Amino acid sequence: MRETSEMALSDYERRRGGELAEVREQLWAEKQEARVLREKAEAMRKALEERRADVAQFKERLAAAGDRERELQRRLMEAELKMEQQVGQGLGATLEDQGWRFARAPIPLV
Repeated sequence: MRETSEMALSDYERRRGGELAEVREQLWAEKQEARVLREKAEAMRKALEERRADVAQFKERLAAAGDRERELQRRLMEAELKMEQQVGQGLGATLEDQGWRFARAPIPLV
């Protein structure tokens, strides 16, 4: 009877040892998978921060371009107003005073 108990105990220990090894392998595989997932998550966080920085930089550049466009529009309007004022004040006479001579051809009546 003792021999059968020892055999049963030995068989039990073998099975438990196999199960323990299998659980250890599963635990190791799960730890490896968790490590890989953490690395992927960190890489994704880093990529997200880079994209956020890109978007912020793009917004700044877009705002600066808008400011430049508004300034150019303002300067264009100023130049147009100045030209209209000069034409209204007799730019032709001013140019003639500066030595510019314009040929005044008669306008043909057709």
